Amino acid sequence: HLEMQQGEAEEATAADEFLAARRAQRRRKQGILPVENLPPAEVARRMFLAGCLGLPILWIVAAVNYRDALLEGRRPGDGSQDPELRRWALRSAVGAVVAVSALISWIILFQFKWQDWHMEALLVS
Repeated sequence: HLEMQQGEAEEATAADEFLAARRAQRRRKQGILPVENLPPAEVARRMFLAGCLGLPILWIVAAVNYRDALLEGRRPGDGSQDPELRRWALRSAVGAVVAVSALISWIILFQFKWQDWHMEALLVS
């Protein structure tokens, strides 16, 4: 009998822990997706990696959002910013400059060469 009571107590404890975890998960939800309180360096890292996966606009957003970390090396100060945050923000800024430069280069090249490339089918009339 004692073993059955212990087993039932363990099952009740496991169920209580599961329900408590579910309640905590619901409380953490903000908007549609559950968002944890991540450190800024982790957010900057994720934004950089998402930019590498084909969303370079996130590089621009990260560079603007963490511009204080980017500019810290140029200002005299105590250096209180996280060096990892600065590293990821700098990578995002470089990626943004490269992506915008490539886009502008492509636009200029296409504007001058579309007739030589016989792209008249792209014209909307």
